[in-house]
Amino acid sequence: YTVTRIGGPTRYDTMEMIDTYTGATLGKGLSGGRTAIIATGDNFPDALAAGPLSWASKLPIILTDGAQDSLTPQASATIATDAITHFLVMGGSSAITAAQVSALSAIGTLDKQFSGVDRTDTAQQFDAYLDSSYGFTPASVILATGADYPDALSAGPWGGDPAGIYLTLSSDTLGAYTSDALQALAGHVTNLDIAGGTDAVDDNAQTAAQDALGSTSTTSTNGSNGTVTE
Repeated sequence: YTVTRIGGPTRYDTMEMIDTYTGATLGKGLSGGRTAIIATGDNFPDALAAGPLSWASKLPIILTDGAQDSLTPQASATIATDAITHFLVMGGSSAITAAQVSALSAIGTLDKQFSGVDRTDTAQQFDAYLDSSYGFTPASVILATGADYPDALSAGPWGGDPAGIYLTLSSDTLGAYTSDALQALAGHVTNLDIAGGTDAVDDNAQTAAQDALGSTSTTSTNGSNGTVTE
């Protein structure tokens, strides 16, 4: 085997190496121009929620230090190298500062910013955008904990097949924004896929999601117990 390690001294360097990797295919957004998804590298939920679109449309996720007044050098270099002209921004000013959003607008076109009250609201806003703008009409949706990252991270490509990833507020609480989003999908979704076991998304959150969606079948993917279909 030929083994290639893509890794830099920081997460931002690693991001730049991945997004500018020789031979990588870069997709285009609705405008027809090269489009990137901008997310903070300081926390995980916003970048995770963007996983399905990134996989499905081959849009790079560019991480930046969202608390600073300027884009990280690695983010700026990635935008230049990949000739990105359109941006989707994950999160409001607490995730990506207004100064960085202004810098992106000066470089190209800000197609959309998803500014939720919390991580679950940002995720459902993004999923609604996938449905309305990118034609995602999933028969299945994926529910993962918003309290930790591994399950939703692993589910990113799965969610781009297409199915949006919706986050819980905690292991046992669905959260009002996710609940409202799932209710809006009632009658369209026939399968609820849960990433993780009951330590990640417990029975209370699962029941709340099923109630919001109406009658659906549920598949729970549990790392220790295999896959159980109910």
